[in-house]
Amino acid sequence: MPHNQSNWLSFLLFFLLKNGCDASRSLIFKSITMTTFQLNTHRPGRTYATPHFFILSKGNNSGKPLTTPCPNCFVMQLTSDADKEHFYWLTYALFRSRAFEQFLRGSVIPFVVLPEVRNLIRQSFSRSAHRLPQLTTVVQKVQALDRLQIQYREQLQHLEQAKVHLVKSYFQK
Repeated sequence: MPHNQSNWLSFLLFFLLKNGCDASRSLIFKSITMTTFQLNTHRPGRTYATPHFFILSKGNNSGKPLTTPCPNCFVMQLTSDADKEHFYWLTYALFRSRAFEQFLRGSVIPFVVLPEVRNLIRQSFSRSAHRLPQLTTVVQKVQALDRLQIQYREQLQHLEQAKVHLVKSYFQK
């Protein structure tokens, strides 16, 4: 590609992304990534025919991927179930690494804005597309740690119940 055309293409991409256009729908974006996604604000009551998942957009857990919608979330629509799984776990990894925190706005109820989330996911996908097996391994390890954390929480709840029972039995005698 001649130098002039590559500058023009770079400018066009910059312009589309900077102005918040849905670059996932553009022909240029499709040819660059080979995988397309649409990330939009979820409208309660709306159903989606394509593979999709939701991303929380408000609160301290902004960026957390969800399987069920909530009032304050984005919806990511993809073309295949395999892409959905890849993007879900990529978003999960970004959430767990606190990558969304740098984009939080608002003083009372923090939130993230759609263009920044879209850009973060797009950039992370382009950096990790060739390392899918490593992402899968990392996610499996994080899931194992999450399960262990749940077990510890349950054990702590049982310990609290045992303390309450012990003190109650003392006063009932």
